Amino acid sequence: MFRPLLFCLLLWLPVVALPQSPATDASPGAVAMARGIALFQEGKPERALAYLQDAARLGIASPALKYNLGVVHYRLGQYPEAADWFRQLLDTEHEALARYNLGLVALAAGQDQQATDWFQSVVASDEPRLSALAERQLEQLYPRNDVEPSPDVQGYATGGVGYDSNVSALPDSQSSGQGSTFAEAIVAGAVATGRLGDWQTRLDAAWYERQYEQRSEGDARVLQTGVSGRRPLADWQVGARLGVARSWLGNQSLDTRGGMEVFAEDSPCAPVRGLDRCELSLAAEQVWASRPYEAYDGQWYRLQARGWKATAAGQLEGWLRIEQNRRRDLRQGEQFLSVSPTHYEALIRLSHSVHSRLTLGTGLSARLSRFADPNREFDGQTLTEERRRERRWQAEASADYQLTDTWLVRGEWRYQNQQSTISRYEYRRQVLLVSLEALL
Repeated sequence: MFRPLLFCLLLWLPVVALPQSPATDASPGAVAMARGIALFQEGKPERALAYLQDAARLGIASPALKYNLGVVHYRLGQYPEAADWFRQLLDTEHEALARYNLGLVALAAGQDQQATDWFQSVVASDEPRLSALAERQLEQLYPRNDVEPSPDVQGYATGGVGYDSNVSALPDSQSSGQGSTFAEAIVAGAVATGRLGDWQTRLDAAWYERQYEQRSEGDARVLQTGVSGRRPLADWQVGARLGVARSWLGNQSLDTRGGMEVFAEDSPCAPVRGLDRCELSLAAEQVWASRPYEAYDGQWYRLQARGWKATAAGQLEGWLRIEQNRRRDLRQGEQFLSVSPTHYEALIRLSHSVHSRLTLGTGLSARLSRFADPNREFDGQTLTEERRRERRWQAEASADYQLTDTWLVRGEWRYQNQQSTISRYEYRRQVLLVSLEALL
């Protein structure tokens, strides 16, 4: 049986001895496992790990071995490896136990938000003893507030260089077919402004800039700021943000935006059983476009659902998004061009820690777009009419290497393939970016 073999990491923190395996199994794998357990009890985790790994190579695949391997890696400070073994128990009858230990692993690795998510998922489980232990961990993490507190001041900065194979001045403009190297920078910060009744409030601001070496008409800058608040509501966290932003394209002002977003988060996700966390958000913006971009005057709306799930392969994230644009559009005489698409988009992304400092990620997304009204354009002397519809596929890959608790190096690759009913809007695009990031 599995339960008598469990190492009681979750019951007596931080670690206690591994239990003995049954003496009735004399296979080489079972002998190796028993020897590993004995060595761990003697305070020799490095040697214990070698024997437990031998047991796995010899064909032992029991939940107890996976659990004990996770424990030994935890004791040795090898947190990604420990998490990998515990994740293999997520789809078993011991899922709540695995989730609790994944919370302990994240806590030891300094990943408080991940630890919080794991412990909250255990609190909602059908395991009363584990639920009580998880609540105790959450009380230690957040001893005073019902709302998970953020640091009083947070900062983020990144700078990088890359290559864009198809520089486009506007998101809905036709393909340029020309590439360029670029430099990119982001600086962002947020400060907690206290509490207003049950609401925890904060101010945020961010600056983004990208400059192309060969295609300066694609240079982009964005300055934004906002105020937000969140509060608990039953088992949910709900919140809202009011924000304004100003954008520039090339050497000209593009637009000014003002809008609001409301959201609700649940961890674990009650509406979708099996998800560790989910979020539903609704956003709306008014857009005031600058000359000569008046066609983009109008409104923008977005409904989005996101979910997260830990699996044996790593952390899964997915979202579904509907975005609607109601713009002025472009009219010139009898000709008309729509810049008011409705986008339907889905994404799935997987991230996996392969080393204590290295995390790899990959993702796929698909987007269907339908423009509100058909375009009317002259083809020679004939005025033709055609509605613009598009399908876009995107693949992505990333690698993050943690230099210190503050700094990491990130490499990204994205590939896009867009097909359109109007051929000039079809393109293939690759973007490569290497950046240095700091979380302050």
